[in-house]
Amino acid sequence: MNLISKLPAVRRARGYRLYTEDNRRILDLWREDGTACAGYRRGGLILRLKNIAEKGVLSAYPSVETGRLKKAFRSWRPQVAEFVVAATAAGAAARLEEAGVCYSVVRPLDPMPESGVALVMLPMPGSGTPAVIASVGGAGLPAALAADDFISPFLAAGAARAVYDLISFMPDIEKADFGWFDRAVEQTGRKVLFVREGAGLRFTGDSVEYPGIFERALEGGILLAPQAEKDSMLPFELSDGEKALIVRLIIKG
Repeated sequence: MNLISKLPAVRRARGYRLYTEDNRRILDLWREDGTACAGYRRGGLILRLKNIAEKGVLSAYPSVETGRLKKAFRSWRPQVAEFVVAATAAGAAARLEEAGVCYSVVRPLDPMPESGVALVMLPMPGSGTPAVIASVGGAGLPAALAADDFISPFLAAGAARAVYDLISFMPDIEKADFGWFDRAVEQTGRKVLFVREGAGLRFTGDSVEYPGIFERALEGGILLAPQAEKDSMLPFELSDGEKALIVRLIIKG
C-alpha cells in the first residue's frame, strides 16, 4: 500500500504546511521527496506558470523554454560536465536503465557525486516534472542519452523558475539551525528512530514497523516520507509549537 493514500485530500499548501479538506493542518516533512524542499508557493513559480498557461503553449513541442531550463540548471549545478533534460524523472530512469547505465539519484538539496552519471531531480513538485540526466567528472553520456526530450513549455518554464527560486533561497537554507533537534535527541538519553543528516531525517528502525510510525505521525499532524528507505526533511522555518510537535512525535515517539 502507498502510505500517501492515508493523507486526507489536500485543498491548499503554503510554506511547509498542508491544509486538508477535513480542516486539518499537517506539517509536511516529505515534500514530495524533497522536490518542494523550500516549501510551497515560494518565489515566482506560481506567477510564471500562470503567465505561460495564458499563452496556451502546453503541449510538448520545441520551445525556447527548454533552453532556459538548461541555462538555469547550469547556474545551479556548474560542476556538471554534460547533461540532457528528460520529460519526467520516471522517463529519465527508464532511459538510463534501457541504456544499461548505472546512476545515482540526486534530490534538490543533495550534493552531486564526484563522478559518474546522475538522475537529478529538479526543485518543482509534481508527477510530470522534468528531470536531468547528468554526467560528472568527465565520463560523458552514451550516445543513446545524448538528446533532450521534448518538454511542455509550461513545465520547462516552471522548472527553470523553481531552480532560480531555490538558488535565491539557498542562503536561508545554509543558515538553518537544527540544534533544537539535536538537543532534544540528547535529552531523551536513548537511541531514536530518526537520525538527522543536514535537514534530512533517515529512519534507522525496523522497516516492518514503519507504516505504524507513519500513521501515528500523520494522526498527530506530521507527514513523513511514505517509504522507510526514503528520507524525511525538516522544514527550514518552524514555530516553537511545531518544533515541540516534532520532538513529541518523531524523537520521543
